[in-house]
Amino acid sequence: MPAESSPHAIPALPVPVPAAPRPADRALVPAAAPPSAVGEAAFAAAKAYARLALAPATCRAYQADWTQFITWCAAANLPALPAAPATVGAYLATPARRDRPDAPPARP
Repeated sequence: MPAESSPHAIPALPVPVPAAPRPADRALVPAAAPPSAVGEAAFAAAKAYARLALAPATCRAYQADWTQFITWCAAANLPALPAAPATVGAYLATPARRDRPDAPPARP
């Protein structure tokens, strides 16, 4: 039975990313025309970026940023998900006002 979640529960981050595109995943490329060397290089670069996005330090940074954002949203009485563009803008503008008590803490 799944545990109950609070409205401010932190979802697991990051979302899993496919390791590499397979030929069947390349729906935009016609079956009769395999990707060129440029296309294959682009797929390889995307795979490398995806691997870096899952690096432990990156995951820790995502988690810290997300925790900071939802904490700020709770203090501001604003929904974190779905966050309105104005909410995100207000959050991003807050570090410019460090003297305010509602400013998020500095990133570690």
